[in-house]
Amino acid sequence: MSGRGMPPPPPPGGGMGMMPSSGAADHSMAQISLGVRVDEFHNLSMHAPAVHAAPALKLQQLWDEGCRLVSLLDDRAWEALAALGAPEALVVIDE
Repeated sequence: MSGRGMPPPPPPGGGMGMMPSSGAADHSMAQISLGVRVDEFHNLSMHAPAVHAAPALKLQQLWDEGCRLVSLLDDRAWEALAALGAPEALVVIDE
């Protein structure tokens, strides 16, 4: 990786690698098709696979541009992003 990777995974207890128990849809394949580095992105939160592809890509692009917003998101923020549709999540990220 070119040193532009996302932050390390959260401390133990963050639920890494597990899907949310809410039964949220898994958008992993759509994320991959848009170029999201899911190996990094999914380590950020157990809710990351449930975030629509476009907002996931936007978070990755912001990270790559030097905006460290993604490292400040807690599980509630991730869960909220996962619950939103893509257009709504993009608005939240932009604000």
